Amino acid sequence: MSHTVKSRFSVSSHRLDSSILAEVCPWRIVERAPASGAVDFHVVVFDLGIGQHDRVDRHLVAAKAALLSHESKLDSLREDCKFALWISYRFPGKEGTINVSPSLSAAFGMLGVELIFHLDPLDA
Repeated sequence: MSHTVKSRFSVSSHRLDSSILAEVCPWRIVERAPASGAVDFHVVVFDLGIGQHDRVDRHLVAAKAALLSHESKLDSLREDCKFALWISYRFPGKEGTINVSPSLSAAFGMLGVELIFHLDPLDA
């Protein structure tokens, strides 16, 4: 059995709608959720174009590089937006571990990106 790590990057904003976020963010949009009655903010979900990996640390390094290459664009959105990287990790039940190095953690913190892990053991 193999490990599979993939992710999506979300940007949410009370003020900026998906058309504005699509102009600023260079990645492919995979989902849009406009502000509505119960949810008063817009959410746009992007594919960073980094594919899947067999280890979480390798995937996070690729995500960090994709985000850092557009750091100035993310900085321009920081006052109006919240960022999250949703990491999906499928692994054999007794083998899963996640190692996030201090430098990776610091880079995502500097970018204002929250890391959210969805763990999915294959034999659970």
